[in-house]
Amino acid sequence: KQWYQRRVRGSISNLNSYLASRSYIKGYHYTAEDDQVLGEAKPNSDGPHVKRWTSHITNLQNSSTKHYSPAIPQTASAIRRSFIDFFKDKHEHTEVHSSSVVPHDDPTLLFANAGMNQFKPIFLGTVDPNSDMAKWKRVVNSQKCIRAGGKHNDLDDVGKDVYHHTFFEMMGNWSFGDYFKKEIIYWSWELLTDVWGLEKERLYVTYFGGDEKLGLAPDDEPSNIG
Repeated sequence: KQWYQRRVRGSISNLNSYLASRSYIKGYHYTAEDDQVLGEAKPNSDGPHVKRWTSHITNLQNSSTKHYSPAIPQTASAIRRSFIDFFKDKHEHTEVHSSSVVPHDDPTLLFANAGMNQFKPIFLGTVDPNSDMAKWKRVVNSQKCIRAGGKHNDLDDVGKDVYHHTFFEMMGNWSFGDYFKKEIIYWSWELLTDVWGLEKERLYVTYFGGDEKLGLAPDDEPSNIG
């Protein structure tokens, strides 16, 4: 929405150049923001690509294929909150706040580098049976992480791509002896498509296909979940 508005308000030629490499074809599902952009662009539809786009959107408005996808959160805080609320409110997870990025009781780590760090006592079987942690069955969290040293050091990769960072948050949902693959596969699909509105036709689902050299069989359980 914002990049459209900047181009429409600033220069229709810039908008025309931007749309030159975009294809708006049958099956394109647009959101409510497109209607607003359409209203701004129509009075200035001088470029051929702008005309193509406005014509396409106008045709979609009058067709039975028109639908609005659920709004996808646009900020990090909104994505974090919607992720946590989905598992907390709908699937009965306990929200656990991020631990310190400098672990106070784990000498094996310089920095927290993964969302699982604060749950290590559960995985290692060393959790105090009288603690709140021992009672957790379903947990959701967003852990602040630093990867600038040790085994997981992304420092040398920062700036070379769009997904390596030295400081980031890792969102996760956890099951400690409760649900397993079937539930989380359904819930993940629900979150991505129903809550965040991602188009199902553009998503690819993968599973482990096995490794004959290592004698590992395929993980057929996920592929058999309809």
